[in-house]
Amino acid sequence: MVNMGLSRKFKFAESKALQFRLDSLNLPNHPNFNLPENRVDILSGGTISRAKTNRSLTLGGRLEF
Repeated sequence: MVNMGLSRKFKFAESKALQFRLDSLNLPNHPNFNLPENRVDILSGGTISRAKTNRSLTLGGRLEF
């Protein structure tokens, strides 16, 4: 799984700044499958039926003064 974060700070006064941030979890959005079912007494034994979460993006801002 590849995660990435980008941020940019803009200063508009001597002691004031505005920061924007973008965080991405699972950037290429490839499926990350869970482990196979480990029970052999059911019909779905040994199959992979779920994957972990898809890409998640978070955007945030912060004002520093």
